[in-house]
Amino acid sequence: MNFKKMILLTLASTAVVTAAAQSERLSGDRSGRIQFESVNVPDMWQFARKNNSNTTQLSVWGDLLMPKNVSGKVPALVIMHGSGGVEPWAYDLWAAKLNPAGVAVFVVDSYKPRGVQETNTNQLGDQVTMPSQTADALNALRVLATHPGIDSNRIYVIGMSRGGNPAFYSAWPMYQAAVNTNGAKFAGHIPMYPGMCNIRYRADHAEKATAPIFFALPDREREDYQDVAICQRYAKELADA
Repeated sequence: MNFKKMILLTLASTAVVTAAAQSERLSGDRSGRIQFESVNVPDMWQFARKNNSNTTQLSVWGDLLMPKNVSGKVPALVIMHGSGGVEPWAYDLWAAKLNPAGVAVFVVDSYKPRGVQETNTNQLGDQVTMPSQTADALNALRVLATHPGIDSNRIYVIGMSRGGNPAFYSAWPMYQAAVNTNGAKFAGHIPMYPGMCNIRYRADHAEKATAPIFFALPDREREDYQDVAICQRYAKELADA
């Protein structure tokens, strides 16, 4: 992708988890694969209303890569994958660049724990819904915020394509309320060429995002799935509001 068009959007700035999940804490210099509790949610309507009558608990996982030779607490970036699932670039590009810069990277896998390899051929995602991925992002935040080596006030989330949806939705109080993060909030949200710009759930109608949102959009002539103009229009509407 040639990312010529970038839009910086800054907005003014119980739970569907088990009791056991609320007590999850990371200790010491913990890194590597980390399992944490999350939830399967059928649809956004139910998720927004904290209705857990038709949800199921499950453990998902992510790979935490910590920077070396640093002192003090470090910022962290949660990576939410796209329709192809976790791919090598999450490690070979993002972690390889950010770890030496002193940033921890947490690569969340929303698919394999649910027995799914990819959703390129089924974007409806009956097995892995958008609210389920959003719950994964917020639960990843909850767990990372307990790590003694990570600054809980500087945890960001980025998502590519389908993963851009949870990176966006997790900015809004209506969806945050569905997961008990023990008070933790993402410091910033980065939907990268996201797939949700033409879907309106009205979470943004009467609420303000709790942190800046940075829409990273590709060149309109090179993007072959999402209409970049729709994302630009949506970003402008949000900024105007």
